[in-house]
Amino acid sequence: MKINFLVIFILTSLALPLSAKDVYDIPEVKPILNPLYPASHEFSVTGAYFPVGAFNKHLGLGGTYLYYFTPNHTWEVTGYGFTELPSSLKKVLIESYGASENDFAVLQGLVKTGYQWVPFYTKSILFNSTLIHSRTFFGFSAGAASFKIESPPMVSVGFAQDYYFAKHTGLKFAVDFLHFFSKNKYIQDQLTISFGFTFIWGSGE
Repeated sequence: MKINFLVIFILTSLALPLSAKDVYDIPEVKPILNPLYPASHEFSVTGAYFPVGAFNKHLGLGGTYLYYFTPNHTWEVTGYGFTELPSSLKKVLIESYGASENDFAVLQGLVKTGYQWVPFYTKSILFNSTLIHSRTFFGFSAGAASFKIESPPMVSVGFAQDYYFAKHTGLKFAVDFLHFFSKNKYIQDQLTISFGFTFIWGSGE
């Protein structure tokens, strides 16, 4: 009986270190895969919605070029032209209260350039069937806007997301907050939304 107890004790003592090694010492394998859609250059054609106060809204069409210094750091150049969507309130002020077009901040265009940080390249499953690749951008830029009454300098901070459905093409969604350095009460800081198509190329192709 004592011999059996001794054998069990010895076997248990030998097994414990092995179990600890199995749990704690074996390295965990974490596969890191290269992006399926690498890029050195990107060009996007997007439409934007740009409200300016209660008197008028704007729709814009423009383009953005990105140069990738590395997969995570890019430089952006953006330009937009805008058309006005006047509100009924503006029409009432002009026809009934003697206001003129020069009293309103009608946006005609803007240009900006700046830095974009790309911290995430992700893969996700759409409806449990389609694999979607995407990039996430956070950026800061500076430039100028052209209103009919003034052309103030501006800065912007923003977020953008690219969704790729082919090797060179995808969709871009962006949200930007614009601050205008103007004392004109009709030129207000704005949150803009844009959506369009993006095209990528380069990076060892």
